[in-house]
Amino acid sequence: MEGASDSSPRTNVVKLNTLPLLVGSFNLSYERRISSYFSGAITATAYPKRLAWSEKDTTSAYALTVDFKIYVKGESLNGIYVAPFLKYRLRRNNAKEGTSTGGAPFFFYRPDREEERWVGYGAGATVGFQQVFPKGFTLDTFLGYGKYFHQDLVGQTNYTKQQMEYRKPLQHDFRLGLLLGYAF
Repeated sequence: MEGASDSSPRTNVVKLNTLPLLVGSFNLSYERRISSYFSGAITATAYPKRLAWSEKDTTSAYALTVDFKIYVKGESLNGIYVAPFLKYRLRRNNAKEGTSTGGAPFFFYRPDREEERWVGYGAGATVGFQQVFPKGFTLDTFLGYGKYFHQDLVGQTNYTKQQMEYRKPLQHDFRLGLLLGYAF
């Protein structure tokens, strides 16, 4: 990797993933060049009041993902990369009272819960391509896969105020991105 040019004065990129916007989610990333072939990125994701089964039930999710990008072709911030990642996700289900989706099968019934929180930790890798254009605008596309290796449920019922704990088996985490951004 000796002799590669480090010609770009741009060391930071702020990006918005446009694909999650289609389903009402927000995904904002910040990437910083570490060297000619490496960069680090952090992504904040918010799914506000999503996946609600009824008006009395709201679900929201938030995630924080940290990537270490290795540029295998091109140079940092501009080329093809492989990126191992770590992810933290918090999903909150808030039900004001027991609800059913009105005519939906019985397994969509939400028992009386004040709150339940799913906390998950995962890891995986993505492969992508990022292009920085002369005026600083960027286009980044990626595809990735990971697993949540730890995911717990903590909940509280309305009547008993008991804490419930439940560990969920490993879940898949697919990542897909089409990000537009600006490098500075």
